[in-house]
Amino acid sequence: MASPRAALALLLAAALSGLAGRAAAARVSPGLEGGEVEEAQANATLQATPAVDAEALLEDPEGGALLDRLTPVSNEPTAYRGYVKEISQAIVNHDEGALAVADYDGSDNKVRDGTILFNMVGTCPSGWLCGDQAVTVSDFGGNVMAYWSKPHPEIKQCTRDRHVKKGKCKNDSGQFGAMEKLFRGGGDYYVDSATKRAVVNKDGALMYVYLVYATTWSTWSGTMDGWLLFQKDPNAKEFFRIQFQSGKDAKFNFRGGPRKLSSFWPAKWEMDLP
Repeated sequence: MASPRAALALLLAAALSGLAGRAAAARVSPGLEGGEVEEAQANATLQATPAVDAEALLEDPEGGALLDRLTPVSNEPTAYRGYVKEISQAIVNHDEGALAVADYDGSDNKVRDGTILFNMVGTCPSGWLCGDQAVTVSDFGGNVMAYWSKPHPEIKQCTRDRHVKKGKCKNDSGQFGAMEKLFRGGGDYYVDSATKRAVVNKDGALMYVYLVYATTWSTWSGTMDGWLLFQKDPNAKEFFRIQFQSGKDAKFNFRGGPRKLSSFWPAKWEMDLP
């Protein structure tokens, strides 16, 4: 007979899987009838049901209880492994060649060179709102700008740069003005000229950012909850995460202290919210 602890874990796992399945079934395309609906719902449920580790709901590898961890990450790290992971690795390895980008004007002429500072992931893909893409934040000679980068082979390389001319490489955006302004203004958010890294100063402790991961967000309120991934020492191979909530001003309101990551690239459970 299963122990009370194991039974509780299995109940939690079943609850999470059921919620995911019902959410997926609700997104089934309209216009299907009879058995087609049932088949589509079944397929959607299978595709969206996460593989839940029952014991992981009870034990955190860092020693904390996870009984209240009922907010799984919307888009898992595997969604970005093919195009964002290599950028994160280049940032923490100081690979300036891999991080070199350019800004192109409306005639598609290069106007200035830049360096990738970090990526922001998690919000896309999101149904009809957006497809496969991530935000790249780069510094162009003191002018921090954010734009979309995409994984598709034919545009992966050109969308690492910033383009405003209409066409397949166009990826500029006006949605991230608050984030751009934040790192242009100095103070607790700035670009360190020596390391060419984005830095957040939290009560005197410097965090060298390489990835911002949104676990949940609201397009209506403009809020976002997730994790800031960073190094305390840009030359050390130690990587950390700290939970945050941000609003329309893009400032990070931190919750709790730093937690050590198992690697520079996060595991799914490390991006779930407690």
